[in-house]
This record gives sequence, structure tokens and C-alpha cells, in this order.
Amino acid sequence: MTTQTPLTIDCYSDVLCVWAYGLQPRIDALHREFGKAIRIDHHFIAIFGNTDDKVVGGWEKQGGPAAYGAHVRGVAERLGGVEVHPEIWVRNRPATSLTPHLVLEAIRLLRDRGELDGVCGDDFGGRCLVEEAAWQLRLAFFRDLRDVGRMDVVESVVAEVGVPLAAVRDEITTGRALAALCKDIEARSDQRIEGSPTFILDGGHQKLYGNLSTAVLSANVRALLGS
Repeated sequence: MTTQTPLTIDCYSDVLCVWAYGLQPRIDALHREFGKAIRIDHHFIAIFGNTDDKVVGGWEKQGGPAAYGAHVRGVAERLGGVEVHPEIWVRNRPATSLTPHLVLEAIRLLRDRGELDGVCGDDFGGRCLVEEAAWQLRLAFFRDLRDVGRMDVVESVVAEVGVPLAAVRDEITTGRALAALCKDIEARSDQRIEGSPTFILDGGHQKLYGNLSTAVLSANVRALLGS
């Protein structure tokens, strides 16, 4: 009996992006609908590489971090299904999203080498370990107002989902995680990724970006699966 190779969906996002945060419940719906017929591979791009520039400087004329925080709360309310702390971006503002991204790249490398389980299962509602770690980091920031720009905070969060910190630190120390992160950042230009979140399907022939409904995501996956 042959086992069908799952359809790979590459998802590019920034951990600090509220649109990507709000899209997770819709990704979860894909997991429930398609199960092991799909494989969502997460990649990380630097939309919030420098939050001083993005949030403080970029929103200075509109009211700074407080105004941006209000904007983020409004987006989350429209998206539905996710919680956002009332002081988001005002207190405990991360300096960068690259810290969590670096750790997530390390986890992905360990998974790809078979040192961590790469199978999506019931333990995390259908999510793989990389996806679950990213989700918990998003919850830590958006819901719990933890500064996920700090390495100690990031390590604390991912350790709670069973990630071996010694192995992660080795990926970072050797530079392998940083090289993987650079590859994803370069892919933003190479594949003309407009922003976070972006889904790449069919080996790069199909691209979906922005606030995507579950119905749109499902229809595109069904078409590629031939179902």
C-alpha cells in the first residue's frame, strides 16, 4: 500500500504580526479538515525586525505605540477568535521579532534532521511542533504581554511545549539557525512575498496573502488535492 505524499504549504509570517496571529484558528481549521493530507511548513520573515522603526517611528505622527496598539486590538477584534492584551505594544514591547524567529528556525532544523518529531498529531490540535511553538510565542506576546524579544522569555515558552533547550542553543551557537533565518528572509525577496502572512502553494506557482478566510484556504487546498 502506498502512502500519499502530503501537500506542502509554505507559510511565511512574523511572530509579532497580528494578522498572522489572527489567522491561526483558520489554519487549525485546515488541519481538522485535511489532516495528514497537508503539511504546513512555517518560515519567518522580519516585518518587525526593529520595532523602534516599525512601531515607534512609523506611528509617531499617529500617536506612537499606544495608537499602534489600538490598531492591533481593532484588527484582532475584526478577525475574531484571538485575545489581545489591552496594553499591547505599550508595555513590555519586544525590541525585535528576530529572537523568537531564531529559536523557531533552530527547532525547524532539529525537526528536519529527525531529532524532533515532525509529525502533526493530536497533541497540539493537529499542529506540528514548530507551529505549536510559534503559536505559544504569539499567545505569550499578544495575550499575556510577555516580551518575546528576550531570549530568556522565548526559551521559557518553547520549553513548555517540550523543546530541548540544549539542542536549540547548539543550533544557535553553531550559526546554523542564523543561516536558516537568513535563507527565509532572502526568500521574501526571491519569491516576492508581500508581507505576513503569505502562503506559497504548488511549488511556488500559487501565492495567497493577507486576511484569508477559511473558505478561501480550503478551496485552494482542495483544488490542489484534486478533491
